[in-house]
Amino acid sequence: MSRKLAVRLPLLVAMALGVWLWRSNLFPQPRELILLLPASGARVTQVEVQLYAEGGGELLAREERTFEGEAPSVLRLEIPLRRGRYPCRAFLRDASGAERALRGTADVGDERAVEIELR
Repeated sequence: MSRKLAVRLPLLVAMALGVWLWRSNLFPQPRELILLLPASGARVTQVEVQLYAEGGGELLAREERTFEGEAPSVLRLEIPLRRGRYPCRAFLRDASGAERALRGTADVGDERAVEIELR
């Protein structure tokens, strides 16, 4: 083994190990959650989204959005998550204050973007 290779080899091994650990399930990875909202007869003015740990336990993320005009049919959230299954709840409020509760599940694998259909 040449001297140059002997000097560089530990650094290359450490870099490869670091990349492998960084991409592994040991650390949460940034994920884009794409929430598909159903069509609603009433004009939605506010949406609250809650994401829970597996089994419906701890609240991991909560985000509230308010809309002046028409609410979009798709919401995008950026959240760091590990692989797994995460229950999601959304509450849609219209201009009169009436609330509609929706549920869905985020099945997070290796992909960066995860779609959640709320019903």
